[in-house]
Amino acid sequence: MCYNVLMNKLSVLLVVILLFVAGCARYIDKTAADISHNIPEYIKNSDILEQIDGDDVFADNDPIQNMFYMFDDQNLRLIMTTALKNNPDVLSVASRIRQARSEALIAGAELFPTVSIGADYSYTGNNSSSTGSTSKSNLNLSATFSWELDIFGRIDSEKKAASERVYAAENELVAARVSLLSDAAVYYFSIRSSAIRLNVYKKITENYNELLKVYRQQLEFGFVEASEVMKAENDFLNAYNSMKNLEVELEKNKNALLVLTGGNDIGFDVFSEYTMPVPRLPHIESISAEAILNRPDVKVSINNYTAELYRTLGSRGALYPSVRISGSLGQIVASSTGVGDLVWQIAGSISAPLLNRKELYESLNIQEESEKQARYTLTKTINTALSEIEDSVFQAGASENILANSRYVYNNTSETMTFIEGKYEYGLADIVEMLKSRNEVLNTKLSLYTSEYNNIVSSINLYKALGGAFGKPIKTVENGIDY
Repeated sequence: MCYNVLMNKLSVLLVVILLFVAGCARYIDKTAADISHNIPEYIKNSDILEQIDGDDVFADNDPIQNMFYMFDDQNLRLIMTTALKNNPDVLSVASRIRQARSEALIAGAELFPTVSIGADYSYTGNNSSSTGSTSKSNLNLSATFSWELDIFGRIDSEKKAASERVYAAENELVAARVSLLSDAAVYYFSIRSSAIRLNVYKKITENYNELLKVYRQQLEFGFVEASEVMKAENDFLNAYNSMKNLEVELEKNKNALLVLTGGNDIGFDVFSEYTMPVPRLPHIESISAEAILNRPDVKVSINNYTAELYRTLGSRGALYPSVRISGSLGQIVASSTGVGDLVWQIAGSISAPLLNRKELYESLNIQEESEKQARYTLTKTINTALSEIEDSVFQAGASENILANSRYVYNNTSETMTFIEGKYEYGLADIVEMLKSRNEVLNTKLSLYTSEYNNIVSSINLYKALGGAFGKPIKTVENGIDY
């Protein structure tokens, strides 16, 4: 009787101690990833978008379809499709998604009981002459289970943190695709632009060579000074060097495009006749700063920060006692002496970290610092995204104006050349004046082609800055986090 009373008192004392230990732990509330205070209400340069001609019909958040819509070019589409299938960076991120999903399944496995089934067989033989030959055999089957009750949410927090890492990996794949499509488009149009400008440089070089021949003839008759010939030689050599540099640039861009696609051939004739397209963009009258939330890199930072919040909860849960239920079930199913009785037991245990609490608190402090670092990274990502959107919007507006001015200058110089060629036919202008006029037109044509290319690149940069999304920002709620 005294023994039972003593054990009851010890049990009550143990429960009191466990509750005291649990009460000493510091509690951390789970907060949502509130980032709204980091996002301004409007983009400062959003008014510039009104200058950009756009299509009222199309506005989507699918990065691949948006790029295909912007440039209706079959060669470019084939290059992008091949790159999406073969690019190592994209394939690596896709692999990380599968890895993260497996890790999430492992993280949630502890929420379910673990069950194991065993069987054992024993045989005992006795050949003693005094007792006779006897033997015994037994076949036992048993099942055991163990289950930790996740009362304080430690396991659930780790599972949710793992789920956030899955979302982060999925958004990383979107970011990788946006970056890949943007780079592929830039390299493709750079190749096209280089080939077009290279043909112009060849004509300019030929004209400077003709001018040099004329100046040398005039020098023999004393019509010009030697300095004029030297200047003509410099113009010819500079044009030749520019042509060679452009050939080097063309080769580099071809090789860079092959690296992206993972192929051996870019798949189109570089010097085939080609007209640089005008990018098709949706009509965007103004843009809210919440467009930042369409960017996959921002989503990744949000997912990582949210995962750190859950991991903090998990570290906090480790300070609390753990409750575990275990049981076993066994029976002799075959024996030389007959079937045995069913044997079972169920036991519960409560364990609390006492001697290693200092270690657990330090682990919690480490995790809290990791949470702060994730928060700082998220803030930096948002600020960087905002800066890139502002820059790309301003660049897009500026490139539109520059392109319009380049067209105007080219048209003026073309009219001037037509007038001078007419004078040359009637002997009112010499060949030097005519060749210079032609080169001036060719140089303005180079500027026009460069402006067309820069306008394309600015549109691609706008696409990339908006995360490949032109539609309205989509807010989603995942695991209680509103963003």
